[in-house]
Amino acid sequence: MMLYFTQEKLKTLENLLEPNAGDGRLALAARQAGAIVEVIEIDPILRQILFQQGLKLVGSDFMDTEPLHLYPRIIANRWCLEFFATLTS
Repeated sequence: MMLYFTQEKLKTLENLLEPNAGDGRLALAARQAGAIVEVIEIDPILRQILFQQGLKLVGSDFMDTEPLHLYPRIIANRWCLEFFATLTS
């Protein structure tokens, strides 16, 4: 998996959402680059891992979670992006 974040690209972002956070690799990379990251994860074991990593959990099912606010960007892995694309077609 290739991750590319820079502080310059993320410094104007207040919050990012990772709707299918898994074990948190993508969210942690974004946080390390300076973003404030909120995550959603359906798997209870992975939610516990995310919590232990200090990530802010805002829901357990993306399809049923009401957003706390608008997110300037949503970050996701390729599979998740392809799935969301099918929902809007």
